[in-house]
Amino acid sequence: MAGSPGPSALHSSFDLIHARSCHKCNQRKTRCSKTLPCTSCFKLGVECVFPPPGRAPRRKKRALKAELVSRVKYLENRLQGLGEEAKRPQTPHSNHGDSNTEDISLISDVVSPLKFPKDKKITSGKNGPFGQLITDDEGRQYVEHEALIGFQNEITSISSREPSTREPKESHSQGKTSSTCMFGFRALAKSLHGLNPPPLTSRLLWGIYERNVAPLVSILHKPTIHRLVRKAATNAEFLDSTDEALVFAVYFAAIASMKPEDCLEKWKTDHDTLVQHYRFATEQALARADFLKTRSLVVLQALMVFLTALWRAEDGRFVWAMTSVVYRLAQGSGLHRDGSKLGLSPFETEMRRRLWWYIYLLDAQSSEAQAIGRLIYEGTYDTKLPLNVNDDDIFPEAMEPFTERTGFTEMTFCLIRCEINIRSRQLCGNTKPSLTPRRPGIEETENNLNEINSFMEKTHLQFCDLNVPIQCTAATITRIALARSWLIAHFTLITNGELSTDRWQQRRETLFQTAIDVLEFTHLLETSTETADWIWLFKMYRQWHALVFILSEICVRPASTIADRAWLIANLTFQHWQQDGPPKGWVLWKPLSRLFERATSKRTEQQGVLDIEQLEKDLQLPVSFSVDSLQISPVWASQNPGLGSMEQMPAAGIDTSSMDIYREIMRDAGSIFDWDDNQA
Repeated sequence: MAGSPGPSALHSSFDLIHARSCHKCNQRKTRCSKTLPCTSCFKLGVECVFPPPGRAPRRKKRALKAELVSRVKYLENRLQGLGEEAKRPQTPHSNHGDSNTEDISLISDVVSPLKFPKDKKITSGKNGPFGQLITDDEGRQYVEHEALIGFQNEITSISSREPSTREPKESHSQGKTSSTCMFGFRALAKSLHGLNPPPLTSRLLWGIYERNVAPLVSILHKPTIHRLVRKAATNAEFLDSTDEALVFAVYFAAIASMKPEDCLEKWKTDHDTLVQHYRFATEQALARADFLKTRSLVVLQALMVFLTALWRAEDGRFVWAMTSVVYRLAQGSGLHRDGSKLGLSPFETEMRRRLWWYIYLLDAQSSEAQAIGRLIYEGTYDTKLPLNVNDDDIFPEAMEPFTERTGFTEMTFCLIRCEINIRSRQLCGNTKPSLTPRRPGIEETENNLNEINSFMEKTHLQFCDLNVPIQCTAATITRIALARSWLIAHFTLITNGELSTDRWQQRRETLFQTAIDVLEFTHLLETSTETADWIWLFKMYRQWHALVFILSEICVRPASTIADRAWLIANLTFQHWQQDGPPKGWVLWKPLSRLFERATSKRTEQQGVLDIEQLEKDLQLPVSFSVDSLQISPVWASQNPGLGSMEQMPAAGIDTSSMDIYREIMRDAGSIFDWDDNQA
């Protein structure tokens, strides 16, 4: 604006000062110097126009109560109209597009005073209602209320708080939190500074986590967490509450995965004391992060790592109850919707997938232990499986989708577990909750398992090097899971009295041999030096289906080599369960204990005083994994190298009394087979 007077000259001329702000400042909501031109317009180089002199005309305001009553009545009328419209039968030729648009437009007129921003896009799930992620400084929240999301794409926040009215977020919440009620008095501490381990211990715990936990539980991105743990080791006081919870969860998982003798050797402290210390610290950190109200992915990761490591005999029911909390929090954050459809970055999408699928696995595991149906069923989510990649292949700054690897990666073990669960349930038709689930016949089950076996071999197992412990473990678990599924299909018929005598005669020996095989391979996983670092996870899965059947058979079988082998592995399995502590509240433990006593009496009657150690030496249980026995072919087939043919086994006649024993135990336990499960 050449030739125009400067701001100082304007301020010195009283005649040029106006009583009201100029139009531009009024529009921009900025302070006006009320000079001509005003300081703001002069700096912007725009024309400065003032309103005419005199007082601004007052807008006629309606009484607040009258305005609210008017809006409520309008909304009631609209909802009533929508309800009547929903009751009317719809024809295939009716076009609802125009009416839906009109409804959204009319309702938007009512809510328009909220003035939500319009920079968020609406996304829809594959098999469910529309959904949208709302982002603010507390994290992400998922909403799928169709009426809300249809308001012309205006909703981006649950709250309409203005930024200027927000209170500053503290790094550590010191106020009241509802999360403390989940852990009782243990979550009342104000500071966790004294609970942090020394720097050297912190680095050791991270190394233990990488070795014992990370290969089996791939929830976290190791490079990212490694940097976080290094920060915690040197500057723990600068961690915010979310990162603090995750770091303590990592510490706790590392300690929980260790063997008691290793704890004594490294820190001269017994395992239980260390577990209690880091459990206390993790619960404190989760409560301080207010996990019950969280929308933070980091806090959910911490909670999942904590619950996975907490899965022990005395904490099984607590983990099961907490799984429902995690599931609700995951729903609230939209983890059941794939991040690629929500406009998220490739890295965040991948981390959300990992977290969701470990929630899925924990739900399956904890539900089985409590003999109750799952929370998560197929069709209630569209989150894709994680990519088959290593942690070094993905990074937060990526803008393009990641490329999957071919072969065995750090995520393959997780993918195998997920694939077995999903495909077993899909092929058996148990994808929805039902009081009367459909039970496929034996032939259909075998065909389905053959399909799963072929898929797993083609997709993952052909790449397994059985000389590498984690890859050999993946192959073994696949074999156990498929054999277990085949056993359960028959056991369900036995429990319900639907297995014919002819079919029982045909399958009895194969069932007996397969059950022995399942227990022996499970025992090998728990005792082999090759898998010693991961025993903490294997002990979470109790193959009680096979054990109950073997004990039922021992009660009626004559003495034989195969009966001796069955008794040896059954006795070892039961004794290990007793040493670990019977699961608290497990409905099967009492009837199983009575059955074991009955089988013990039968064996004593047959052979006098039992010498388990001598029997173990005579039969030579496998102490390492045989490549031939781990070939992934149908374990129920007579040609399987790990199983003898039926002709080679001693004939047991057509005695069905073991069926009656098995049925009695299951009914005594409360009919556990009313639900399906295929664990991996």
